Amino acid sequence: MTALFIVFGVIIAGFIWCAIDDYRFKQSLLILKEGRENDSICSFARSFDYRQIDTKAIRAVYESLQPYLRSKSKPFPIHREDRLLEDYGIDFEELEYIFIDDIGPSISRDFSNSESNPYFDRVKTVGDLVLFTHHQPSAR
Repeated sequence: MTALFIVFGVIIAGFIWCAIDDYRFKQSLLILKEGRENDSICSFARSFDYRQIDTKAIRAVYESLQPYLRSKSKPFPIHREDRLLEDYGIDFEELEYIFIDDIGPSISRDFSNSESNPYFDRVKTVGDLVLFTHHQPSAR
């Protein structure tokens, strides 16, 4: 009987910890969002040299990150210097899914040989993600 109470207590503590962690993450996004009320995909795109960088890569990265960050129906104001792990909570495993499921098919990029990309293992910020995507070969 005591073991049951211990297991039940651990499960409840886990739920409480997850709720607190989720609350802290949402608060950190709100803090990050402050001062960015007028930012949009246009301001994000202008932060890159769009004559050199494929605008499809810029848009694909912006749109594929939105489901992770969106609050209600309003797009999150992404900046190129935002850190994927520290600011957004997106780790390497999630990045793989973002590449394979969202970015690659939307702009016809092949991510099968990403180790040859000059930005491989250097993707830390949203800007790095755009550059990595830009340097991937076309799937055509």
